[in-house]
Amino acid sequence: MLWLCFVTLMVTGQTLVTALPLRTPDLRRPHAEPPEADQEFAEVKSERQKRTTDPDEDADWTTEFCDNVQKMQRFFGLPPSGELTRETLAVMKKPRCGLSDVERFGESVRWKKRTLSYRKTFYKYLLKEFNQICFPHYPCKSDFRRFPGYSLVTTPLSVTVVEPAVDDHDYTLFSGLEYLRHFYGYKPKSERQKRTTDPDEDADWTTEFCDNVQKMQRFFGLPPSGELTRETLAVMKKPRCGLSDVERFGESVRWKKRTLSYRIAGYKFPIQASKVSRVFRAAWKLWSNVAPMKFRKRGRKEADIVISFHHGDHKDGSPFDGKGGVLAHAFMPGSGIGGDIHFDADEDWSFNSTGINLFAVAAHEFGHALGLPHSSDPGAIMYPAYNFAPNNEPQLSFRDVKDVQHLYGISPRFASEFSKKPPPRTPDKCDPELSFDAVTELQQEVLFFKDRFMWRKHPMFDETGITLISSLWPDTVPLYLDAAYENVEKNVILFFKGRQYWMLRQLKLEEGFPRNISDLGFPSRIKSVDAALHFRNDRYTVFFTGHECWRYNEQQKMMEGSPTLIEQQWPGIPTPIDAAVIYDGFAHFFKGNIHYTFDSSSKCVVSTGPANDLLECKENNEIPTERR
Repeated sequence: MLWLCFVTLMVTGQTLVTALPLRTPDLRRPHAEPPEADQEFAEVKSERQKRTTDPDEDADWTTEFCDNVQKMQRFFGLPPSGELTRETLAVMKKPRCGLSDVERFGESVRWKKRTLSYRKTFYKYLLKEFNQICFPHYPCKSDFRRFPGYSLVTTPLSVTVVEPAVDDHDYTLFSGLEYLRHFYGYKPKSERQKRTTDPDEDADWTTEFCDNVQKMQRFFGLPPSGELTRETLAVMKKPRCGLSDVERFGESVRWKKRTLSYRIAGYKFPIQASKVSRVFRAAWKLWSNVAPMKFRKRGRKEADIVISFHHGDHKDGSPFDGKGGVLAHAFMPGSGIGGDIHFDADEDWSFNSTGINLFAVAAHEFGHALGLPHSSDPGAIMYPAYNFAPNNEPQLSFRDVKDVQHLYGISPRFASEFSKKPPPRTPDKCDPELSFDAVTELQQEVLFFKDRFMWRKHPMFDETGITLISSLWPDTVPLYLDAAYENVEKNVILFFKGRQYWMLRQLKLEEGFPRNISDLGFPSRIKSVDAALHFRNDRYTVFFTGHECWRYNEQQKMMEGSPTLIEQQWPGIPTPIDAAVIYDGFAHFFKGNIHYTFDSSSKCVVSTGPANDLLECKENNEIPTERR
C-alpha cells in the first residue's frame, strides 16, 4: 500500500512526506485487499494538486519522489526504475528495523567502555502521523501480555521488528490510536524528536495514551488496564456510529419546535426504497412515542432533516470507510447540515439479522439528530457500538427515554403505551433484587451473567463495569444463559442453555458445537443445567439440575455413578439454584437475590448475603448480611 512506501521513504531519510495530506489507510476493514499502487499514487497526487496550480512545483515533487524511490531500490539491490514495482512494494512490506537507511552515525558514535549492561523493556510498534516511526516505552505495567501485533527485539543500537505472532494482526496499534483519536479526542504530538533523551516527555506521551485507552475501556465496561487487550481490540473492531463517545451536546442543543420535517435524498439506495421509508417511519415513531415530537416526511421540498446514503468521502469532513467500521453518522440539531443523517452505502444493510439491521442503526442516529449524545449504557439505543440481537426487537431503554424526555418533555401517549410494558432497564449491580443467570471464572476474572449482559470482576481493578456478552463473544455465546464454567486444564469455557452447550477456546467456538447435553451423559429427562462447579485440582465438574447434582469426570469424559440430592451433598443450599462458582477457596451459590458461601471441607454454609456483594456495590444494600 502507498502509505507503506511513504513510511519507508521517511526511514530512508526523505522528509517530503511530512507535507503530504495523506488519506488514513483503511485498517478497519477486515481482510480488505490492498489497492493498486498506481491508484493510490494518483489519489495522493490529486490531493496535492488541490493546494497548488504551479506545474513546476508538481514536476519537482514527482521528480524528487522518483529519486527517493530509486535511492531505496539501489540500497536493496533492486532495478532502480523509480517506479513502485511489485518487487519494491514487497520489500517495503517486509518486517524491518526502525532506523533510517541513510543516516550515518559516524565513528564518534560508539561506546567508550567495553562492558555494557542491558535490561529488557517492552516496546510497541507505532506508526504515528504518517511522518515518523517511534518506539516509545509502554509504561502502564511492566508485566503486560504481548500486544497481538508486532513484537520487537532490542539491541544497544537498534530496534528490530519481528514478524507478527498472531493471526489477526490487521488491527495494529496504529488502528487503536486512530480509534482513540476519532472517538475519544486523543491528540498525539504530531512532531516528536526522532531520538528523544527526555524520559519525562516519553512518560507523558505514553501515560496520556494509557489514560485514553482506560477511558475507552471504562465506557464499554471493560477492565481499565490501559493496554490494548484482545477484548479491547474486539470492541474497537465492532461496527459502530461515527460520532465521538466523549463529545457532549449540551441541553441547549435541541430543536425549538415540536414538529420536524425530514426527507430521504437521492434515488440510488443500496436496498429497496419503499422498505427504507417504512423503516425510517418506524424508527421515528420510537422517539415520538415517548417525547412530544412529530415527524413529517417530505418529498423534494426543503426539510429540517435530510437522510441520505453515501460512499466514502462525501464532503462533510467525515468520510466513510467502506464495509464494516463506521456505519453512519448524524449532526446535532441546527440549521443547514444540522440534524442531517448519513448512512454508509457500502454496508450490507438489511431488514433482519442477515446483515446490518437498518432499523437499529436508524433509531440510534435519529437520537443524535434530536440532540442525544452516546450512552455508556450497553442496553441503550444510544450505545455507540452496533449491538443488534436477532431475537430482540430494537427498543428504547429506560436511559434513552429519560434522556430524550429531559430535552423535550413527556409524550401524552407515554403513560398509556408503556403502563403494561415499561422501557427495559439495563441490570444495575446495586439493585438489591439483582439475581444472576450464571457465574464462572475466566482466567483471573469472575464473570456474572444477566440477560444480554455481564459484569467482569478482576482482582487488580476496583471497578466492575457492565458490558454486553457479545462484546467478548460476538455471535457465538447465547444470551440468557443457564450455566457456565471454565476448564483451566483444557483451556476451554463451556456455556449451557436449554438442551445445548457451547465450548469455546480462546474466545472462539470449537468445531462441532453447540452439542446436546446428552453427550455429557445426561438422560433425556434433563432438559437444562441450572449451574456448574468445576474443581480444577480434582479434575471433575458438578452439575446442578433441579434438586439433583451430577459428578462429571473431565479426564474420562463421563458421568460418575448416579445423581444425588443437593441437600445431601450441599446441606443448607436451597434448590433449584441459579448459579454457582468456585472462588477464593469457597463454593459460592446464588439463588434469587441471595448469595451463599459454602465451605466444602466442613460441608456447611459459612455466610449469606446479597447476590451482588461480590460486585462491591458502593450503595447500601437492603438485604441484611448474615454470618454463621
